[in-house]
Amino acid sequence: MRRQLLQYHADFGCTFIPNLKTRVDHEGGGYLVSVNSSGFRSDREFLPTKTPGMFRVLAFGDSFTAADGVSNKDRYTDILEKLLPGLEVYNFGLPGTGTDQHFLVFRDKAPQIEHDLVLIAVQVENIRRVTARFRPCRSGDGIREVYAKPYFTLEPNGVLTRHHFPVPTDPDLIYKLSSREISTALAHEGKPDSFLPEYDQPDDLNWQLMRAILIQWIHESRVPVLVCPIPLVEFITNEASSEAYMACFHELGKITCATIHDPLPDYHNTPSSERWRFLFPTDRHPTRASHHLLAESLAPLIRSFMKRSKSNDG
Repeated sequence: MRRQLLQYHADFGCTFIPNLKTRVDHEGGGYLVSVNSSGFRSDREFLPTKTPGMFRVLAFGDSFTAADGVSNKDRYTDILEKLLPGLEVYNFGLPGTGTDQHFLVFRDKAPQIEHDLVLIAVQVENIRRVTARFRPCRSGDGIREVYAKPYFTLEPNGVLTRHHFPVPTDPDLIYKLSSREISTALAHEGKPDSFLPEYDQPDDLNWQLMRAILIQWIHESRVPVLVCPIPLVEFITNEASSEAYMACFHELGKITCATIHDPLPDYHNTPSSERWRFLFPTDRHPTRASHHLLAESLAPLIRSFMKRSKSNDG
């Protein structure tokens, strides 16, 4: 039986179980999970006030950021702190969640915590999660189940409308869904379509909703925002092209003040014969080597934000 890691949250769907400390069995050899009292993976508490002289980043994402498969210390957010003295990163990653839920976590947590930069890590398959009203999960004993999640709809006037608040907990809800809703919730569990055609057309409804959520998020942030599209295995191995999804994110950067960073070129700078280090045999999450590369890819940009902040303070 696997240890249950997550618990229900009425606003954004779930958090880790507060103060949990456990080892998770995994094909990579197992990994350690340590959770703070706020319900997020961290070896320290998230303090409202910054330590003098420190530059604080709030990072938001799904299981690629949380990060399934590796211990806390081996995540790209924690490695960034080692690469950049004077940096602290609060990791708000939550497995199985979408960018819409990450936006809700930001709305709930960011106003209470002093910070200098927001990092939105968009695992590119999230373009499908934002349109979902339900998400597949596995219980502590590995049984596949479907749970309700918070979601937004984009109204004709461009306004985002929030649904599922509080997030429903009715255990019989799954039996009230149509077969189409059930199949949609479960359709992309496991290996997704390599090419993510939702990015191919700028007017695709999935992208329009994702775009609207990100625009609203960037607008509400009181500090600079760095958006980093996180590639899937197929893009790292060149089985699929990132051209379509990066065109969408570059367009987002042009109409907002956000900085867009594509880490994929840094993966491709590694000889193809060595890219196996970034991949588990079957698990699609980043390995320790992949987290290291992602941290090294992000470090120069974050260093520039730190220098800018120090210059402004001076």
